[in-house]
Amino acid sequence: MRRPIGQPDDLLDARREERPPRGGRHLRRGRRARRRPRRAPRTVAHRRDAPGHGHGLDGHRPRRAPRGDGPTGTPSRSRDRRSRVSGAWIAAFVAVSLAALVTLVLVLGLIRQLGGILERVETLLLDAEGLAPLHGLPVGSPLPSFQATTAAGGTVSDADVRGHPGIFLFLDVDCAPCRALLDELSDDDGPPLPVPLYVLIEGTTEARERLPGWIVTINPEATSLPRSFRSSVRPNAIAFDARGVVVERSTPNAIDHLREMAERIIIAEVEEGRGRAERQRGEGPPVGAMEGSEREG
Repeated sequence: MRRPIGQPDDLLDARREERPPRGGRHLRRGRRARRRPRRAPRTVAHRRDAPGHGHGLDGHRPRRAPRGDGPTGTPSRSRDRRSRVSGAWIAAFVAVSLAALVTLVLVLGLIRQLGGILERVETLLLDAEGLAPLHGLPVGSPLPSFQATTAAGGTVSDADVRGHPGIFLFLDVDCAPCRALLDELSDDDGPPLPVPLYVLIEGTTEARERLPGWIVTINPEATSLPRSFRSSVRPNAIAFDARGVVVERSTPNAIDHLREMAERIIIAEVEEGRGRAERQRGEGPPVGAMEGSEREG
């Protein structure tokens, strides 16, 4: 800087100090070289943690309210929104669960109704095909001719069962009432039936091995036996008298039903024997004539 003529040096130095530096390319380069390194900008957290900011008189920071709560302790809008959303999800889950449960109950009830309808349809179809009655031979019909093997290794035929009353019982292990009746027969500690009981079980051999010894178990290989007896429902019991004539048929669900059936057969046999004795004493027609009329009928 050139000094003007007639101006002292002190005044020139004072003006130089007061005058701001002129701009220019060379000056900007010099300032950039002397510029201090930039610091990271201070955030709200820095100002909040700075000394004296948000602290009490003792220098300690006061405890803040839980996040999301207002100054009065009421829930904030975000928390209300989250609670409403979670409540809606819970309500939707409960509604879907109840709907699934109701649907399951309705489906089970429909399946039960369809089972009964299908059984009726099967009965009608078999009746139309001439296979009825389904519960066995009609009362009063003679036993069919048959021959089958027993689980003990013997044989049984229509000639063997004639001469004394008895009951044929047809079961299937896939039938729930049949399984219940098998369990009752296996665990029964009472006396045996007063008449022979012939049982044919379709299915596994475990159920046949559990039956007591007084029951005559027929091997299921004799598949023609149920067809000969016209038995297509399970369980099915067919009772016959000493002459080999069917006197009763039923669908037993317990061993007590079989005992009652056997008792009725015995009572009928006793009454028939008493009638024969009375006829022999002359109180009725001759026995031979009566038997001849029965054969003709």
